[in-house]
Amino acid sequence: MTDRSDVLGINPIATQRFLLAQIEQLTLVISSELVAEILLIERSQILPLPFYNPVILGCFHHAGQIVPLIATDRQLGIRMTSPTREISTVVRLSESAEHLAGVGLLVDKVLGSQTGDLLPVEIFDSDIYFPATESDAPIKLFTPQLLSGDLFAPLRWQADSSVAR
Repeated sequence: MTDRSDVLGINPIATQRFLLAQIEQLTLVISSELVAEILLIERSQILPLPFYNPVILGCFHHAGQIVPLIATDRQLGIRMTSPTREISTVVRLSESAEHLAGVGLLVDKVLGSQTGDLLPVEIFDSDIYFPATESDAPIKLFTPQLLSGDLFAPLRWQADSSVAR
């Protein structure tokens, strides 16, 4: 069967909606197909997960499920310590995100949404797009491949060999 967008001559990216989220100065662009919901959670709801990759900030309980929380800023190398806000904004990923279904991405704030035709075409072809003007923030397209599947494997505990016995 032929894709309807091909028959009509419509670029599927142009008609697709994207969520725009801010992390520091970076604008993270996430396909609306990957977004299940946007949540505001209190810091006290986050349960830390020791012995996991530091990119995993912890987890929290929401609607009868445990949601792993990714420090998106750490994963992208923007900053190594996440902000300690009382209320945090989380973009929870949908089933379309494959191995990341149900995972929460910590962002500074949600800026809104746009259709693909209003976004620079360069973000779909490069890792990160830097606008020509300095007043505009760099833009990065989020894909599930940014986070590897082994991110959720527990790290091995190692005894500190410097401690005298």
